[in-house]
Amino acid sequence: MARKPGTKASLAAVAILLLVAACSGPKAIKVTEEGVGPITGITAFDPDAVSALLPGTTVSRRQVSREGEKYPIILVEENNEKMMEVVPDADERSVAGVIVFSPGIRDMHGIHVGSLYTDIYKKNDRPQCLPGVEEYAGRLFCPAAESTRIYYELAGKWDGPDGKVPPDDVIRNWKVTAIHWRASAV
Repeated sequence: MARKPGTKASLAAVAILLLVAACSGPKAIKVTEEGVGPITGITAFDPDAVSALLPGTTVSRRQVSREGEKYPIILVEENNEKMMEVVPDADERSVAGVIVFSPGIRDMHGIHVGSLYTDIYKKNDRPQCLPGVEEYAGRLFCPAAESTRIYYELAGKWDGPDGKVPPDDVIRNWKVTAIHWRASAV
């Protein structure tokens, strides 16, 4: 079968365009003390500002209800999957925090949504975990090593009372359901 002139060049151009399109989404985003990828405490709480920092994502302003009150957030999605929620400071001018839901986003230790408690802490570690309250009842918030701004939200099975940290043998199988970053040290 004879090829038309320019076919190789056309195929090469299509391959390059597909490669560029595949790579145009957000680069490897990491949660660090400074922020979540390019989002930091000086980022404006504005969907356009967040969208400019995270090309290839869908960014929208939403209202969420927590403890019976409505609060604004900026929702970041990729391929119709929730990646993160960006939370404003009190005057809604800049970013106060980010809650990461995507398992593709890792922190500086490689921890991600889906990691086990035992992936984070060794047997003799005793992190200062706090039990969740209200809509976070049944969850546990544990600090990342060497961090004052990053907490892991963990969940699992336990039949004990709310407001208590479960024993080690119970939480060892709990998984990270979200990673919380705060612009101010906690």
